[in-house]
Amino acid sequence: MHMQQRDAKTEDTQHLLLDGLKSGAAITQQQTCWESLVKGCCRCCGVSFAVLLLIVLILFIAIGPAGFTYYLDVLKIRQYGYGGAACMASDDDCRTAHGFPGSDTDSTVTWYEEQVRLMEQLPHRLETGDAYRANELGNVRINDYTWPNIALGSNESVHSRLRPVYDALWGVGATTWSKESVRKSARDFIAQVNDTFTVKKDFSKWVELELHKISLGYDLTPEQLERFLDFQGSATMMIVLPEILNPVLSMMSNVQDFISTRKQLVQEYTDIIASDRRGVFDNVSASFRPTMASALVDSLTFAGGLSVPHALTSVFALMYSDQTPAGKSHDVSSLSNEEVERFVFEAVRLFSPVIEFPWMDAKDQRRKLMIQMKALRDPAVWGEHANRFSLKLGAKKPLDTYQNYSGIGWVEPANGPEKKGRRWVSTPRSRGCPGQDLSLAMVVGFVQEWRSMQHEWHVAEQPEGGISFTGPAYFTPPVSSPFTLRRST
Repeated sequence: MHMQQRDAKTEDTQHLLLDGLKSGAAITQQQTCWESLVKGCCRCCGVSFAVLLLIVLILFIAIGPAGFTYYLDVLKIRQYGYGGAACMASDDDCRTAHGFPGSDTDSTVTWYEEQVRLMEQLPHRLETGDAYRANELGNVRINDYTWPNIALGSNESVHSRLRPVYDALWGVGATTWSKESVRKSARDFIAQVNDTFTVKKDFSKWVELELHKISLGYDLTPEQLERFLDFQGSATMMIVLPEILNPVLSMMSNVQDFISTRKQLVQEYTDIIASDRRGVFDNVSASFRPTMASALVDSLTFAGGLSVPHALTSVFALMYSDQTPAGKSHDVSSLSNEEVERFVFEAVRLFSPVIEFPWMDAKDQRRKLMIQMKALRDPAVWGEHANRFSLKLGAKKPLDTYQNYSGIGWVEPANGPEKKGRRWVSTPRSRGCPGQDLSLAMVVGFVQEWRSMQHEWHVAEQPEGGISFTGPAYFTPPVSSPFTLRRST
């Protein structure tokens, strides 16, 4: 009996030992697998890191240090906002930022007086060859393949022929428009709006209809309007593509379609210019018409075509957002015509449609960038609360304050040093925005026509987090996603 018990215990012990050996082997095998996995992942991470470094090195060599640092700064702008990234790059309290954006760029930031001084000198420096303009749209370095030779960067011989036509089309004394005609156009457009209004899509429709009418004396059909808006939407993406991608872009059908559409528009506008009977193109020779037409495509696509809807979007966001910094002033239905104008000026001051203005210094080949959206927040001009919305700026004569200092938002000092009253005088050498008064009339006129029905509309759809605004960091655009208004029943 005792022998049987001992044998049973011995057998149990052997089983336990055997199970222990098996468990130990399994644990050892698991440890070996884990170590292999860790080593494999480390090798994988090492290879991935090496590949990443190689890609970065290739990009650095391909686009150069200036281009490479430019795209790094673009990433910073996306993360911290334009003003935030610019001020981070500054070592003098955000007055200037050397090496931003891109190591070849010197920016003048929150320094109104210096921007005015440098802009006023530009026409003369361009004429003497001390400076020149490149294929750029503000801070954007345009891809020469997808959009060659934007008119903003044209040389003096071309620009001096374009500018008088610009002034005849869009300037103060132009016969192609008036405040009354613009306001009537806004009234007619608003009258045909149904029960929904999408910001800024519907603004873009009216702006392109009106600008084509003024610039070309031409009424776009619904199909032509849709085609142009589709083209415009693609253009903002096509021009920012890095030129290192050009060999690939030449094989992409959508890129070729875009380039083809641009050529078609230039040809169509050339034909319209040739048949125009308003007299504004009488001094444009047949050989220069394609250049004039190309310049109009540029302006309708980017300049007024983007900036006016941007300004209207900012105004309507201030009117309808439950986070509006405008306070009680957001109710424009109770504002007078002058107060509406001040409201628009303040919206454009805080959320400038034109953010920066560049040129190249011919001597040191450095890019000079005037970030005027920060100059419009310079406390030396606008007071200690320059980053706040207020209609009380300028104490006794607030509208005078805007009229005296807001011109920098349209790069008006780049017209040259000559002034008449508070305005910089436009000449064939001027580089300020020729459509300054027209764009302001369009925004003010539209708001004046809308204000009586402001309370008939409410926000039906808006971005996640609501219609929010940015502070001095200035993320652009201030309202990054569209929002929809619906007429109350």
